[in-house]
Amino acid sequence: MNLILIQAPLGDGSQRAETNQRLFPWGLAQVARCLEDDGHQIEILDVYGLDMIREEILEYLDHANFDAACISAFASINYVFTSWLAKEIKTRYAKPVIVGGLLADHHYDLLLSSGYVDFCVLGEGERPSVDLMRNLHDPSKVKGVAYRRNGSIQVTEPQE
Repeated sequence: MNLILIQAPLGDGSQRAETNQRLFPWGLAQVARCLEDDGHQIEILDVYGLDMIREEILEYLDHANFDAACISAFASINYVFTSWLAKEIKTRYAKPVIVGGLLADHHYDLLLSSGYVDFCVLGEGERPSVDLMRNLHDPSKVKGVAYRRNGSIQVTEPQE
């Protein structure tokens, strides 16, 4: 499967960051490596590191080849951006959207209620991300995820 992994910016993506200091997205990189080791083609879009704004992100995605999009969002500060991007991906490209990171851990119900986020990875993402890609058709088999089914939010048992 062709996957695009997107690191969210600290703001809402409507303007450039006021600082030049950037940190490497270690969590996203670890998940990417596990997915790649499982045979997936991985493309990383570090919106935060590249200091991209919304128009640039959409232009990039218009030329990307992906079957699903995974967004790594640190915390509540990423909610507006993540909601916007999930909506764009679902409406423009009709692809599954998976959100991970602390935002998903603490607000999976809010993210899933939007109708634009399909899955949230809860806790450490390496194992559940691989298992989820293997079981997109039946996420109930995956530990550590939340998802929508028949209009209600389902949460699987936590991963070990």
